[in-house]
Amino acid sequence: GVALLQNSGNGPESVATRAYVDRYAGSGMLGWHLFYNRIPKEYQPELAFVPETDKHSIGAALEYGKEYQKGPLRSWWSEMGLDYATHLTGGLFYEGVSPGLFLTFRKNWSLGLNYNYSNRPPNRDRVMGFNVGLKIRDIYRQTQLNFRSGRLDGGDYMFAALRQGFKLSEKFSLALSVEKLSLNYPDDREDLDVTQGVLSGVYDFTAERGIVFRLVGNNKGANGYLAYRQELRQGMDIFLVLGDPN
Repeated sequence: GVALLQNSGNGPESVATRAYVDRYAGSGMLGWHLFYNRIPKEYQPELAFVPETDKHSIGAALEYGKEYQKGPLRSWWSEMGLDYATHLTGGLFYEGVSPGLFLTFRKNWSLGLNYNYSNRPPNRDRVMGFNVGLKIRDIYRQTQLNFRSGRLDGGDYMFAALRQGFKLSEKFSLALSVEKLSLNYPDDREDLDVTQGVLSGVYDFTAERGIVFRLVGNNKGANGYLAYRQELRQGMDIFLVLGDPN
């Protein structure tokens, strides 16, 4: 597929281009994905988030895995991502490789391992991560632990997050997460050290209507929002948000 995305300006520098081709595959088959992006430096969309501009980028991903009908291992999945980007004005933007391995077990838990190596001048990022999931087939009561550590943006990086879901009744569920981020630089740049808590909840009046909320607090401040959703098979969908969903 090909997508042409234009902001409110005119001319070629207001248009971003994305082209991609995919082959999704099942158990025992090789899947692959290819993409190309061109994002001008002046591209500033009004209703989207584009963190990096001034780049040509190409990328690829390979994935392969298998499922099993018996035994302790329910399935495994592996992937390998490759990325290469240059500035439109010339010069390397970044290049990297990111392998990963993911396992699910018949006793309702999962394990994931991943690594990211990226050459992003003047830094060479190297981040290793793992995640563990418990009660993974219960979307309301899952436990998720994520941890990443390594070198990022020239500093020592660590991120850890623990998320727990709760099903309090047929209609009311909650999720509580605690997150810790640290990034320590060897030079005079300001270090990052943030601990954050997030409480979110859903109350469903019916399968089509409900109320959701989210409260976020860390050592830099706090905010939250309350929202009403109505999603119908026929008629008008409605979403009303009160507060700050940032």
